Amino acid sequence: MKHQEFANIAIELRDVMLSIGREFFGNEEDAKDVAQEGLLTLCKYMEQLDVDKNHRPLAIRVAKHCCIDMVRKRKKQIPMVRNYIAIMLRRT
Repeated sequence: MKHQEFANIAIELRDVMLSIGREFFGNEEDAKDVAQEGLLTLCKYMEQLDVDKNHRPLAIRVAKHCCIDMVRKRKKQIPMVRNYIAIMLRRT
């Protein structure tokens, strides 16, 4: 698939990914992050995608994985924030 062909389907796929993100997180900002990360992921594999195939199922799968990845990243950040707060409280 070439860049222009990907750009043509990216609009539709973005809407699908936004919908998945909204359902998963319940807010627009996280949904936009899911769509952005998902499209970046698909863009990396653009040349391997077949122009004639339906890419909606792939976009759904990629969006779900992006949601899970975002949750995992947040879980890792929470202990770091707690540690930072504890350190700052000890200094005062």
